[in-house]
Amino acid sequence: MEVASKSVTGLISIAPAPHGNLPSSREPTPAHRAIVFDDEMTRNFFCNAPRFPKDAIDQYRRSLCAMSPGVFNALSSANGSGALVIDDFATVASIPKLVIAGDHDQLATKQLSSAVAESLSAPHVSVGKDWGLNGFGHMIPVESSSEEILKRCLDWFDDATARRC
Repeated sequence: MEVASKSVTGLISIAPAPHGNLPSSREPTPAHRAIVFDDEMTRNFFCNAPRFPKDAIDQYRRSLCAMSPGVFNALSSANGSGALVIDDFATVASIPKLVIAGDHDQLATKQLSSAVAESLSAPHVSVGKDWGLNGFGHMIPVESSSEEILKRCLDWFDDATARRC
């Protein structure tokens, strides 16, 4: 882990799941029940944003598979019970960090992404409110005109790393 921590030069987290250090109030899903996203869930959580390509919803839905309850539970667990846990916040503190959220995201809500940003001492950007790039949800990389978000993230990273030198 020591080598890996020296190799990470920054973190840009888009639509973040909470890391395992954050508390969770969600009850775990039973271990015998796979998580399946039906049409309504797919439309509400993944394809709801105005910029999601509506003609690709059926194709996107076919790309989803059942998620194991262990993975699903780990994504919202606390106290290291399976999710990514940050063992050394001092290492994380030494790199530039940015948390990005879509204003229409129903999975990584503003409350959740703000908590992730706060825990990392990272700036939190709601792309609609803060950057004037309205209409983005959870699936930012596949949503129309997401290249502008990528450009702004890369510009931010260039600026942040230049200030460190």
